[in-house]
Amino acid sequence: CSLAEAFYQSVAAPFHLLVIGDPLCQPWAVAPVVTVDGVVSGTPLVGTVSLKPAARYPDARTASRFELYVDGVKSQSAAPDAQFSLDTNLLADGWHEARVVAIDNTPIAVQGAWMGDFEVQNGDGVLELSLKDARVSSDGTVSVDVSSTASEDAQIMQNGRVVGVAAGGTGSVAIEAARLGRGRTTLYAMQTGATNMRSRPIVVEIQ
Repeated sequence: CSLAEAFYQSVAAPFHLLVIGDPLCQPWAVAPVVTVDGVVSGTPLVGTVSLKPAARYPDARTASRFELYVDGVKSQSAAPDAQFSLDTNLLADGWHEARVVAIDNTPIAVQGAWMGDFEVQNGDGVLELSLKDARVSSDGTVSVDVSSTASEDAQIMQNGRVVGVAAGGTGSVAIEAARLGRGRTTLYAMQTGATNMRSRPIVVEIQ
């Protein structure tokens, strides 16, 4: 169990509520090795694809179910012997993050996950985002270049929020580094409208 789970199992009365330490830490949890068949590195996905998850445990446990998350949003659940049917026509062309979570069949429901990225290519458009400098001081400016075959405005995204816009889908965008926050952060570009596209993400470090 995590510290938070163990603590709340030990609480005898509501006023016994004092946790010291990291409530999400699970130093003794044994997670499974999760694999997914159906995603091949370097091969774009088209139409509806089948993803077959599997989980390997070091003991007698098995997976009670699998969950599929696309770009951080839960998409589907599947039984241990089932597979996911992913309709890529519902996604923007371009790059997406997939996470498949295995949940074991014990009362604690220990989780393990596979994570990877994949490209959707149902159309022939291209949206690209490039970085001029991968390391920027916190009082500096992050400069990115956007290139697209479509004419809709391209939004530069960080954690689901818009931090810049390239008018017409192509051009250079300057973003204040202080707005992004210190440390490593991921940016990507997306276009919506007549053409839905999403660029491959890039990583910038704010020092």
